[in-house]
Amino acid sequence: EFMKKPADILAYKGELIERIEYSLDGKLATVHIPWEDIQEYSDRYNPSVLVLDEMRLVDTVEVACAIKTYPDGKVTGKLRCNLPVASQIAGYFGGGGHNYAAGFKVHEQYETIMQELIAATDKALKDYHDTQTAQHAIA
Repeated sequence: EFMKKPADILAYKGELIERIEYSLDGKLATVHIPWEDIQEYSDRYNPSVLVLDEMRLVDTVEVACAIKTYPDGKVTGKLRCNLPVASQIAGYFGGGGHNYAAGFKVHEQYETIMQELIAATDKALKDYHDTQTAQHAIA
């Protein structure tokens, strides 16, 4: 029962899925949730929660991020990861959290955040894979 949602929320979920963008050869999935969406849906259902788990289930995705933009220039990012890199990525923006779930809040332009998110994710994934390769070489 608690998982049920109104038909318009399901339709909105479909819209969000259509908006998902992939970067880094499909390793990073992002969805943008603008202020208009937040105003319309947040009091009934958190938009990011509608799609973050779906994004993580894509076979190439290692990092999923829902980005919300607000009229005062604030941008928030909610990260859910399939590898333990979420806190490192969020830390780049002064945020934090756990290895698989983290978040951040900044005041920058969406386009700038996207460029920085791609760079931070690329670095975190390379660091993680380099560490794994080194550990396997020792073993």
